[in-house]
Amino acid sequence: MISVASSCDPAAMDSVASDIKAVASTGHSNARCALAFLFDTGLARPHSRPKSHLYHHFAVIAGNMVSLHYRLRVRVRLP
Repeated sequence: MISVASSCDPAAMDSVASDIKAVASTGHSNARCALAFLFDTGLARPHSRPKSHLYHHFAVIAGNMVSLHYRLRVRVRLP
């Protein structure tokens, strides 16, 4: 994902985001965390704080510590 993002190729970034979403739908907590990051930043996905919060929440349930830190330290303000 980092190499694709640095190449500034929108089509490649969309492809990577679709791959991450496919893996996240199987329950992989790191993919859910990455998808939450994409929704939070607006990279290859429309910016959506509620979706970011939701995917971070699912990742925390699955045991992802990065998402847990995000939920505890960063204030997620929903519209």
